[in-house]
Amino acid sequence: MHRLTAIGVCLLFLALFAAGALAAEPIKIGILDFQMVLQKSRAGMAAQEKINEAGKKMEAELKSRKDAIHEKRKDLEREALVMGKEAREEKEREIRILINDFKVLQQKYAGEFKAQEQSLIRKIQEEAFALAEKIGQEQGFSIILEKRESAVIYHDPRYNITQELILRYDQTTSAGKTE
Repeated sequence: MHRLTAIGVCLLFLALFAAGALAAEPIKIGILDFQMVLQKSRAGMAAQEKINEAGKKMEAELKSRKDAIHEKRKDLEREALVMGKEAREEKEREIRILINDFKVLQQKYAGEFKAQEQSLIRKIQEEAFALAEKIGQEQGFSIILEKRESAVIYHDPRYNITQELILRYDQTTSAGKTE
């Protein structure tokens, strides 16, 4: 008797579980390619342009300093034979100081460049992900995954919301400008 009751209870639970599973909504998963948002949205292109412009300015300053060091070395080589030992050592010391200053500036620029790049990308990412959340709610997605971060190997293109997000993002940002 206990055995029949236990089997009956198990069958009842299975029936309830199966009914609940059948009544549940299907899972709808969306895919977002944030890298494409960065490359194709107006805000992403503007950020990339801003980053490239800053990089070119820093590069030009470093090149100028490198050329100045090179000129000092050439001058030292030309004048080394007619210079006294103390004067030559002083010029070599000046060149070492310039080289050290160059390396410090190079590291400083690399840090500034990376910080600026991360700041611009983070701003776009926050806005794009907020918009993705809105699209997900409007279109009934159960979950939206970022293509690269979630290691998506394959997805059906029908569930890719990237193009729609780019269009809506471009409409919601003021002409794609970043601060």
